[in-house]
Amino acid sequence: MKVKSLSAVLALIAMLLVAQPPANAETVGPSGWWRNCALWGLTDKCVESIEYFDDATGKWIPTTAEKNPDWVPNAVLTEEYRTAHTKVDQVLGKCGYWEAVDAADCYSAKGAGIKGEDLLLRTVVYGDKDEVKLSFSAFNGQNSYVRPGVGDRLFQMKPDSKWRITVISELFANDAGIAKAQMKEPNFEVIKGSDGRSRIRAEGRVQNIYTLEARNPGDPNCDSVINTKNDYTANQYSVAFSINIGRYIFEYEKLKGSPPAGVFITENGGCFSRLEFDPEKRIISVAVGAPHFDLDGKVIEGWVQASIRGDVIRKVFNAEPKTMNEAAIEVTYPDGSSKNATSTTRYFPDTDKVEIRAYGFTFSSPTIRMKLQPAVVMPPQPQPQPQTQQKVMETRRVVKIVCVKGKTRKTVSAYAPANPVCPKGYKKL
Repeated sequence: MKVKSLSAVLALIAMLLVAQPPANAETVGPSGWWRNCALWGLTDKCVESIEYFDDATGKWIPTTAEKNPDWVPNAVLTEEYRTAHTKVDQVLGKCGYWEAVDAADCYSAKGAGIKGEDLLLRTVVYGDKDEVKLSFSAFNGQNSYVRPGVGDRLFQMKPDSKWRITVISELFANDAGIAKAQMKEPNFEVIKGSDGRSRIRAEGRVQNIYTLEARNPGDPNCDSVINTKNDYTANQYSVAFSINIGRYIFEYEKLKGSPPAGVFITENGGCFSRLEFDPEKRIISVAVGAPHFDLDGKVIEGWVQASIRGDVIRKVFNAEPKTMNEAAIEVTYPDGSSKNATSTTRYFPDTDKVEIRAYGFTFSSPTIRMKLQPAVVMPPQPQPQPQTQQKVMETRRVVKIVCVKGKTRKTVSAYAPANPVCPKGYKKL
C-alpha cells in the first residue's frame, strides 16, 4: 500500500539525527570477546549456541563448536605467529587460522554455504554494562571482498539464510530492551533455562549490506554519504549476522520499565543508523545511510523493519496493537524532499507483537518515521435497565371477558397469551 507523506507531522517534529558508527563496528579486542559456554566452562557472559534454519524441513540445525587450540586468554599474538597462520591457503577455514586467528572458538555449520558447502563461523560477541553485540561471520566459502593494504578477506554467508544465536547473560537478559540489526525478519526473546540462568535468543535473515570504504587518502567513505547529493557507489559489501541490543538507559530511558525484548529495528543502511522515540506523538524515527549504488551501479533499495511488543506499544505509545492495520510511514531527506514508501503493518496475537515493514526508498541519508495509530477507545454504550415485574406486566396485552351468574355480572381479565376463565358457577357472556 502507498502511504502519503505527513507534512503536518513533520512540522511538529524537529529532530536532528546525527550519524553514528555502523552496527558492525568493533570496539572491543579479541581478549574481551565472549567465548563458548560449554567449551570453556562459563556460566555467564558466554555464547551457548548458534543455529541455522532449514527452510525445507522447518527445523533449526545446531552448529558444532570447537576450540582454537592455540588460543590463550589475554595473549598478544606475535607477528611471527600471525604470519605463520595466515600464509598458506591450504588451512583456509581452519579454526585459529587466517580470519579466525584471534577467535577463541569457532562453529561449523554443515551444508550452510552458498553452494551447500560447510561453513566455519567466527563470533564477535561482547558487552559490559550498556550494550551487548551479537555477531558472527563466515571465514570460508565464497569470498566477497579483500581489504586493500590489509589483506583480510570478507566471506559470504548465504543471503537470506536464517540464523539465531543464544547467549547467557543475567544483566542483558533482564534489561534487554532495544535491538538494532541489519537483517530481515528480526526477533529476539528472553528465556530462562532449566539451570535458572537467563538467556537472550536473537534471530534474523542475513542480507547483502553495502558500504563505502576509503582505499586511498582523500577517497570518499561512509561519512561522505551524509549530504544532500549522495551519488556514491559502494566498494564493499558483506553478509553477516549482527545485532546490537541496548538496555533501557540513556536515550532509551523514556522506555524504562517496559518488558525485555521490547523493540527490534533492523535496516540495510550499511554506513550508519540511529534510532529515536517520541512517545507523546507515537513516533519511531530511524535515520539510515548507505551508498546510493551497489557494486554493479544499481540503485540500492532501502528497507526498514520493526518488531514491537504489544505491551510496549500500549504502555509507552498509548496505542492498541490489536486494532493496528497500518502505521504511517514517511521518508524524508536532508534537502527536505520526501518519498512515498510501500509499507505493511501486521499484528500477531500469538506473540502479541506488531511488525512494521517499509520498502521502496533510496539512500541519500533518509530518515524513516513510523507513526503508530492511537488506541481506539469506544465510547461506553448505554445499558438497558432491567424492568420490574410490574412494568413487564403493564406492557403486555390484557384480555377481558364478562361472566354471569343469574343477574350477577363479573368482569374477568388475564395477560395475553393467557385466556381469562370464569369463576366456578359463572358462564361466559
